[in-house]
Amino acid sequence: MIKGVILAGGRGTRLWPITKVVSKHLLPVGNQPVIYYPVSYTIQREPGGIAQGLGLAKSFADGNPVALILGDNIFGDDLLGAVKKFSKTEKGSVVALKEVPDPKRFGVASFNKDGTIKNIIEKPKKPDTNWAVTGFYLYDNRVFDVIKTLKPSARGEYEITDVNNFYIKEGAMEHFKTKKYWVDAGTFDSLHLANLLVRKNNK
Repeated sequence: MIKGVILAGGRGTRLWPITKVVSKHLLPVGNQPVIYYPVSYTIQREPGGIAQGLGLAKSFADGNPVALILGDNIFGDDLLGAVKKFSKTEKGSVVALKEVPDPKRFGVASFNKDGTIKNIIEKPKKPDTNWAVTGFYLYDNRVFDVIKTLKPSARGEYEITDVNNFYIKEGAMEHFKTKKYWVDAGTFDSLHLANLLVRKNNK
């Protein structure tokens, strides 16, 4: 059995001042709050990074594989392909990638000649590709042991990119290239875009 984790963290500084009084995950997209698209489970008391947030779900995972989706990410309807790939692979992880016009904003995947991921670099100044790592990840239960080995980054957070690069170095990561839309709804422009896409696709 695989269990899912939805991370709804951060201070929402890119959406300030409207997030001064309400979490960005409660802002409306279409006719419901962002967090309603997935469902939240537990509370991260401080913004210590995505990996730290995932680590809080160890007891919930109860020895099973785990799926993580970021609570402010809005996806099209093809993520089931990533889940199917994970269920069939003998690798320990699958990440969902999306080709984007502005890769400098994200973690970016580079590839080996055989098409496997070579590494992931967070917010690179000169991206090797336009393939961004989205906010949807699938891991075997070893991920909680990996998280325990992490050290805080320069910004004081436990980075999910470090988790992903651990699996890559082990040769234990697959990837799924999503063809549908993906929006990281953490800025005013992207929140507006999420509304447009959801309304368009729900007609």
